[in-house]
Amino acid sequence: MFANRFTVVLDACVLASALKRNVLLSLAEAEFFRPRWSEAILSETEGAISSIIEPQKGVEANVIARRHVDQILTAFTDGIVEDYAIQVQSLADLPDLNDGHVIGRA
Repeated sequence: MFANRFTVVLDACVLASALKRNVLLSLAEAEFFRPRWSEAILSETEGAISSIIEPQKGVEANVIARRHVDQILTAFTDGIVEDYAIQVQSLADLPDLNDGHVIGRA
């Protein structure tokens, strides 16, 4: 099993794009790596998907975006990382302060 060797945090910048999301989650499903994300990443993903897709057949974009996130959670039930903030307190500042949640900084 390959997944025991690699763990990858997938940020909203890759999960929001349908093509990138499908490629990366297909590789994760094939056990090339273990995908991980936080609630903050999934919330940002949902917002990003909602802003880039068009409503379909009377269903609003935010409902469609929530379905995509729910499908991610259903497919990868162990993907959510919690209680991580204390582990990263000593990490250096990131160039983009908005990406602190990617490494778990609150």
